[in-house]
Amino acid sequence: MQINKGFTLAEVLITLGIIGVVAALTIPVLMNNIRNKELESRFKKTSSELQTALQKVQYDEGTTIYGNITSQKGELISVILKQFKSPAKEASRYDITVGKIKGKDIIYKNFDGVNDFYTYGLDDGTIVVNDDFFIFINNDGFQLTNQQFYIDTNGFKKPNRFGYDLFKFCLLENDKLDYSCSTYTQQAFSDKDYFKNLPR
Repeated sequence: MQINKGFTLAEVLITLGIIGVVAALTIPVLMNNIRNKELESRFKKTSSELQTALQKVQYDEGTTIYGNITSQKGELISVILKQFKSPAKEASRYDITVGKIKGKDIIYKNFDGVNDFYTYGLDDGTIVVNDDFFIFINNDGFQLTNQQFYIDTNGFKKPNRFGYDLFKFCLLENDKLDYSCSTYTQQAFSDKDYFKNLPR
């Protein structure tokens, strides 16, 4: 009498079903972890690049941006543009009406991802370092003593959310970036698990 040692169809289907359930539970978590790790890496890299650019302005221009270079945003943008090795370009501005950069649609959301981000800080001037790195300049009343920078750390890539890939920095007198003027930026620097714990 010959005994079949193979699996029955029911056993195969049950096994495949278990594998499917496990995959459905683990793959989204893994993808979220990969995304958050990439956001963290881009945040550290781009904030460092902006700080380096500001320090190079001091070296090249012999002065700090804070309060010394003319408050005209066109000149401010031009001196920062020169500091990047990649072919950085000035976008005329971020069009808050239609949400475009370089003619491409891009809409920013608040941290919760539900409401549009209040874009007053994005419309004074925009530096496109490359398609993966934007710098928005905001100078309240053209006063450089209240100069602010917003960095989109991954450009056109999503999620395009404040506190995820859009962060606010203020400028100190020595041209150091101040992280404390935004809760999300400060937490991203001080909390080692900030990006790890970002909601989906």
